[in-house]
Amino acid sequence: MLEEISRAISTALFFLCTAIVGGLEPSPPSPADIPVAAVAETDTNEVFSIVGKWNSGGRVFDFTESGKLLYGERVFEYTQNGDTVTVLANVNGKRREYTVSLNVLGERVVKLNGVTLYKTD
Repeated sequence: MLEEISRAISTALFFLCTAIVGGLEPSPPSPADIPVAAVAETDTNEVFSIVGKWNSGGRVFDFTESGKLLYGERVFEYTQNGDTVTVLANVNGKRREYTVSLNVLGERVVKLNGVTLYKTD
């Protein structure tokens, strides 16, 4: 029972943090700061890869080719399947899986659960 309560609390906190971070989304850069290729639509036949460094309001998310997500000093495992990204995290010694939606706006602009990320590399 204690494990179920812990799981419910950690899930609730994850969604609360996602809502808060989504509310803190920075304003997009001015059009002069976005490369022309960033706003071009991606080819629907081309498979989009999240691999690379992405920035959102000073927070840097580094998705590596080896399936690691580097965020600050923390390292998570992730997988991408189409328009979803699944992140694996250890919470209180338990392995948790979080699935977030991926919305590709261009080669260098995406949204993860509504939070805009800009490619920096």
